[in-house]
Amino acid sequence: LNVNKGMDSKLFDYKMTNSENVLDLLRLARKSGAIYFETTEYSSRIDLDFIDYKFNVFLDGNDITDILRETKLVDGKTYTLRLTSIRTEVLR
Repeated sequence: LNVNKGMDSKLFDYKMTNSENVLDLLRLARKSGAIYFETTEYSSRIDLDFIDYKFNVFLDGNDITDILRETKLVDGKTYTLRLTSIRTEVLR
């Protein structure tokens, strides 16, 4: 898992299986203390809330944020959690 916050990027390595999905990976990263987020699950998507930041999840340059639960992990792939916006009230 690559956590990319603009100029700052950090790589986390987890051992998982192909039967697990990207949401499982994010939950493992949260459990290990690498990242903190809350989820709101809907029937069609999952919203990730990183307090004052908005991150999307990418695989091979494609945004897979809306299909985290459906996307199974693939051997040797790096999933990127990329900062996409900061809530404006944080900047004040």
